[in-house]
Amino acid sequence: ERVGFLNYEQVARLLYVTSERQPLLIPMLAIKIFSGIRNSECFHLTWGEVKRKQLEVLAAFAKTGRHRPVKIHPTLTEWLEGKRGKPLDLVFGINPETIDRESCWLWYFTPIWKAALPEFEKWPHNALRHTFGSHYYARTKSISETSYEMGNSEGVVKR
Repeated sequence: ERVGFLNYEQVARLLYVTSERQPLLIPMLAIKIFSGIRNSECFHLTWGEVKRKQLEVLAAFAKTGRHRPVKIHPTLTEWLEGKRGKPLDLVFGINPETIDRESCWLWYFTPIWKAALPEFEKWPHNALRHTFGSHYYARTKSISETSYEMGNSEGVVKR
């Protein structure tokens, strides 16, 4: 199966429509696009784990079961400017009592991506994570660096 990711113009459209229609999603969306962390890691991320220079993916929520620091690149820093919550608040703070955070995310996000990206009939699997990985690899030309940033093995990134 072909890996689905967004080009720069599609990322810009998605961020624009989100900022217009559902600005509370911007921190989560920006983190997904510009850090490449997994959905399961994002849904448990608190503002206390979002430091100035890195995100802290706690072992309890990391796919590998190990703590993982993730660099915050300058573009992500700009998107998070002025949007940080209290240290114990969830980054995806809409309906914080919701147990099924992924369904909640999809409920808010689906109409946005459909409006911003009508060329997609279906949302590509892990598109935001793959967007980060594809653009990061294009910039660095390093499978090793890309796999480290994404918390994957080199074999997974090469696929």
